[in-house]
Amino acid sequence: MNYVQDLITRAQAELKASTGLRAVSKALVAGHTKHVAGGRLALVAAYQRKAPIIFASGSNHQGEIRGFHKAGGHVGVAAPELNEKALQELERLAGTGTKVFLDSGAFSEVEERPDGPPVVVKPITDAEWRKRLATYQRLAKRLKGQLYVVAPDLVGNQEATLERLARYAPEMRELQRQGVHILAPIQFGPVSPGAFYWKAAWALGFPPTPAFPLKKAALWTPEDVGQFVGLVKPHEIHLLGLGAKSKKGPAYLDAIHEANPATQVSQDSNLISAAVGRDKETGKATRALTAAQDLVRDEHLEGWNREVEDPEFGAVGDFTDEIAEPSAWMGKAARAALAKEVGLSAGEARTWMEDPDGFLQGLSPNEYDTWGTYQPMAYAMENAWIAERDRRLTASRKMEAITRAFEGHPIAGQVKAKAKPAKLRRWEVAPGAYEEGPEGRKAIFQTVQAYTDGRTKLTGRLAPHPNFEQAVRFHGRDPKEVLDLFDRYNRGERWIA
Repeated sequence: MNYVQDLITRAQAELKASTGLRAVSKALVAGHTKHVAGGRLALVAAYQRKAPIIFASGSNHQGEIRGFHKAGGHVGVAAPELNEKALQELERLAGTGTKVFLDSGAFSEVEERPDGPPVVVKPITDAEWRKRLATYQRLAKRLKGQLYVVAPDLVGNQEATLERLARYAPEMRELQRQGVHILAPIQFGPVSPGAFYWKAAWALGFPPTPAFPLKKAALWTPEDVGQFVGLVKPHEIHLLGLGAKSKKGPAYLDAIHEANPATQVSQDSNLISAAVGRDKETGKATRALTAAQDLVRDEHLEGWNREVEDPEFGAVGDFTDEIAEPSAWMGKAARAALAKEVGLSAGEARTWMEDPDGFLQGLSPNEYDTWGTYQPMAYAMENAWIAERDRRLTASRKMEAITRAFEGHPIAGQVKAKAKPAKLRRWEVAPGAYEEGPEGRKAIFQTVQAYTDGRTKLTGRLAPHPNFEQAVRFHGRDPKEVLDLFDRYNRGERWIA
């Protein structure tokens, strides 16, 4: 056993030195040490460690959704927090390549305790679950495979989670038939994660995507997740609540890819809440998103008394036309606040509340022109209009602020352009590609089959990992020769080792 470990250690050092790779997985070492024809190809396939799919969860406003989309990021939302405008914004993402993570909002059902499992404080009724599942179904009709949904669960409770999975299995199966990714939370408890996963699969009627809760108080360790992946070999896995910049993130990702490099990882965290904040004493923005929002708001206010033009979301308005008709844009609460601020008498306030337009029109021409004794009201009306203008531009402000604040963040730039046809998608390793012998090699060939039709050139679409060419050359192969052999295999010619 010591000899084997020593061999692996020496092989890792040799590979690092000769290829310049920063990390070397056991799967890569296996292809190196065996040095057989299948091993060479296994190396090429095994080191396709895919970049994680990162979702910005908590982006429930239409402006936030479009902001992350325009930044090239994937969006995360919570079903109970979505209004009609947000739902329509999500439906607009169909066919764009932007993926959507749709959370059930089950975490709000419980309250975490430091000395034990979470306690249910706001139970989610069956009627409420079906309302949330209706949101799932609506978005699935448009987004299909772009959609990732969290199956009904009870945080911290394995038994209750299995019961809910079984109860709503028909809805989950319908979503799965439409291509939706169904994420089943692997709750911490007495049942091992592997056994719990297969119980969840049995309850649903199909194997879902395992999703490990990894918020701050996560109980699953990187070793637990790595052992699970080594046992189950899932095509994909989701890490719930694990941020792209989390200090513990690399340990989980390394454990997963060490166990199975082909597993696609996705993760989500609330980037918005982490990027907002102000100094309590000065009110100055202390976080990137808050600072960006303040800057965009100031830019919008530069033309506060001009026409409102918002090409992104279609907000319209004009100060000159609307300032004299507050009934069209000021609610009762806003009118009451203005009356109190200005200090209107009881009679004036009553008239103002009942007929604000008539109140303004009832002023004498001289008073109307100069506002006379009503000068404070003129200022208050202008401030009220500025607030209304800001409200109308909220979506645009949020969108612009997000694109600025998250420039250079891992969330940005994931979606380069509109989705391409299936044969141009990133390399997805076929099941069994790491098996020894003919069947494993056949799976590798099947993996690249979609890309070699038409003699695809060596591009990022074929092999997204930057070390692909280095790895091929290290084993005495020319990358173009490898692609040619793949092409010949697709034409039915025999593979030449």
